[in-house]
This record gives sequence, structure tokens and C-alpha cells, in this order.
Amino acid sequence: MKKKLPSWIVLCAVCLCAVVVLLLANGLTAGRIRQQAEIAEQAPRIDVLETASEFRESDWQSESYALDSLYEGLDADGATVGYVGQTTVDGYRGPVKVLAGVDANGVITGVRVGGEAFDETPGLGALTREAAFTDQFKGLTPDITLNEDVDSVSAATITSRAVTNGVNTIASCIYADKLGMDKPDKRASAGGANSATEKGFAGDVTATIEFNADNTIKALTIDTPDETEGLGKRCSEEDFTSQFIGKTGPFTYGEDGIEAVSGATFTSTAAINAINAVVSGGGQSGDSGAVTVQGFGGDVTLHAELNEDGTVASLTIDTPNETDGLGKRASEEAFTAQFIGKAGPFTYGEDGIEALTGATVTSTAVLAGLNSLYAQEPAAEALVEEPAAEEPVEEEAPAEAAEAGALADGTYTASKDTGFSVIDVTLTVAGGKIAESKVESSGANDLLTDDQRSAWSTQIVDTQGAEVDAVTGVTISSNAVKEAVEELLAQAAAGEAAELEPAA
Repeated sequence: MKKKLPSWIVLCAVCLCAVVVLLLANGLTAGRIRQQAEIAEQAPRIDVLETASEFRESDWQSESYALDSLYEGLDADGATVGYVGQTTVDGYRGPVKVLAGVDANGVITGVRVGGEAFDETPGLGALTREAAFTDQFKGLTPDITLNEDVDSVSAATITSRAVTNGVNTIASCIYADKLGMDKPDKRASAGGANSATEKGFAGDVTATIEFNADNTIKALTIDTPDETEGLGKRCSEEDFTSQFIGKTGPFTYGEDGIEAVSGATFTSTAAINAINAVVSGGGQSGDSGAVTVQGFGGDVTLHAELNEDGTVASLTIDTPNETDGLGKRASEEAFTAQFIGKAGPFTYGEDGIEALTGATVTSTAVLAGLNSLYAQEPAAEALVEEPAAEEPVEEEAPAEAAEAGALADGTYTASKDTGFSVIDVTLTVAGGKIAESKVESSGANDLLTDDQRSAWSTQIVDTQGAEVDAVTGVTISSNAVKEAVEELLAQAAAGEAAELEPAA
């Protein structure tokens, strides 16, 4: 009788064989995998410096140049043929990585734009990745001036400026640290100055900038002769101008420590546009803008790019603190798309522009912010320049809202017959506040949707009152809901938790 080997010995033998096979396979393929990875990593560098066959990582001495990486390019004989640098710049909607090659003679050989977080507007800023834009840099030397040496992507000046500045940063570092060359001086050199003028609140706002050798701002003066004392004129003060010293731009309020002057939106916008016009070497003014306004739950920020004819080319709205399903819908394309291709100022109910149902405060804030980019008359600007304008335009809780603790706990119901449908409103009061609201409707001619009923229910709780938005096409129903809530609040205030009879 044959003895059987214990199963654990068999299992160990199988595992050992598998390990040996895997080690052999790894040994055979590891080198090839590593080689493929190196080729994939070097491909973008070869794309911008084609004379190089291999690259080795290099460092740079000056802290003035904010590079992500720098590589020395070598030919087949090991001779240096140039350098490839990468930097990250702030585009219109987020970070943009710029890769640029510079040969041993200081000539730019290629540029690539992108990055894993690239999120520029399709059809606008995203076009800076295309060869039609990047190929313009080939054969140039720093400093490159936008709209003189290279053409900006139409209606995407912010992204175009950012990429141009990124290329200049890379090339400037290579010139200073690797080639030991002085850059051709195409714009104000150290000790020189450039200036640009923009329209402010009451008159011209002029920014005059002196640059360091690395193109960071050495000195900045802003002339505001006609602006309001204590408001717009504060843009001339050191507290404002010092924010830009040592930085390259282009600049955006709320980023890199750059803040607008409170209560002086138009002067602040004019100042930063003038500064950006200088640091980018020119470019059109007034073709883009960002403005922050007070919404229902906090700040609402609009980023708009305008075409030359004043129509809206792109619009993004940030609503981090607004109510889900209500104010936050201002960030959705269904809302922002209404403005594309149209020129303001805008009015709800006209030209196909509609407010968000159940989000009056957010909708009003968005419209005011967008219209402020178009405002030209001093009377309109006074709404922004006067200190009182810093207070919220609309209180979060409307006048009809009940004070906390003023309502008797219980369930209250009311019905309203509109002739089209019967609307039932139920309020649940707990802790003296409206804890839950439910709007229902029924009838053969009932045209109300679940979204409309849900929006009203949510708004009643959010506002703690009867301030519901009228919805186009169902105004009678909107008013019926409002009347029912007002009656229920009166009951709750009197402590009468009883159901109302349907209205005749």
C-alpha cells in the first residue's frame, strides 16, 4: 500500500513552484516594463525638444522660478541640446500644467498644455491645448507678449495669459540658471515700467508696474483720481498694492492672497484688469471677470468670459453654501446656459432668462453679480460703492417667517381649490419651528409636477414662512400654496392645531 504525502506538503510544493515561476516571469518582463514606462514618461519632453534622445533631471538655483521640474536634454553623443521645464499656472477654472522646451541657443522649441486636473472651458480655454495655439511659441524667445507675439484664444484671455506666463517662467529660469544668457528685453526691464488704464467707478484707473529681472512685480502704483474717498481710492494705498509685489500674475481675486477692496467692486475690478493687462504684455480688457455676491447661505461667485461684442462666452457659478436642490441649481448648466450668447444687463422673465424656482435669494444674487460686469453708469455703480451695499440684499428669512419658538407644536393642514386642482398643504411644527412641510395636489386638470411640489415644500421649511416663488404657468397654484401656509402659520401662532375646511 502506497503512502500518500500529506496534503500540506503538496500545497507547499505547488506554492513554491508558483513563486519560482512568478519570479522568473518578473525577471524577464521587469526590464521591458521599466523601459516602456521611461519611454512614456519621456515622450512629452521629446515632443517639445525633438533634438534630445534622453533626459536627466536637473535642478535650478533661483527660488524666484516656480517650476515643477526641469530636465536637461541630451543627444545621442551625450551633448546638451537644451532643457525642458514644467510649471503649474492658474487658469480660468483651475490648475494648468505647462511644459516647454528651450534649445541651447535660448529658442523655444515646443509647448504642451494640460495636466490631470485640466478643466478649462470646452471650446474656449481648452483650445490652449491645441497646436493652433501652442505652435505659436516655437521659434520665439522670452519674454513673450500675448496678442503681440502670440494670439490669444478668442474669448479665453485668462487661460491664454496663464499659459503665456508659464512659458515665460520656464524660459526665464533656463536663461538665468542654465544658459547664462540675458533675455531679449521685449517689455519693461528691471528699473523700467509699463502702465495700463481701465475704466473705474467714476473715471480712469491707471496701474503702473516696475518689474524685477525675473518678471515678478517690483513696484506698483495705482492712480485713482476720480474714485470715491474711503472706497475706490483705497486701491491706491499700500495695503492693496503690496499684495501684488513679488508675484508674476495674471491675478484673480480670492487666489494667491489677492483680495479686492471691500465695497469698491468696480474700482477693484478696474485695478486688477489694468495690472493683468501689463503683466501679460497687453490684451483686451473687459473680456472677463469674476464677482462675488451674497447668496442665501453664503458667497456666490460668478466667473464670466465675454466676447468682443459683450455677449457671454462662458459662465460658471460657484454656490458652495446654497441649498441642495434649490440655490445650488444655479451652478448647473441648465441655468447658466440661459445667458450664453446674450448680452446683459439681464432681467428675469425677459429674453428667455428665468429665475430658479424656490431660490429667489440666490437667483437675485446671481443676476446682480452678472449685471455688475455690464454696469457703466455711476448710478448703478453706487449700489456697489456705497458701504451700505455690503449688507445682504435680502434677508434669509422673509417677513412672513415665524420666529423660533413662536409656533405651537402640532400638525396643521389646509386645502385650496384653484379650479384646476385641489392643493393640500401640511405643516408639522416641532420645537416652535416648521420641521416638515408637504404640498400635494390632485384633480383631473392638475398640471403640477413632483419637482414643483417638492420645491415649494423645501422652501417653506428653509424660509420658515410663506414666501414661495411664483412659477411661470402655475401662478394661481403658487398663490394658493402661499395663502394656505399663511393661514396655517396663523393657526400655529394661536395654538389651533385644527384642519381647515377647503375654500369654497
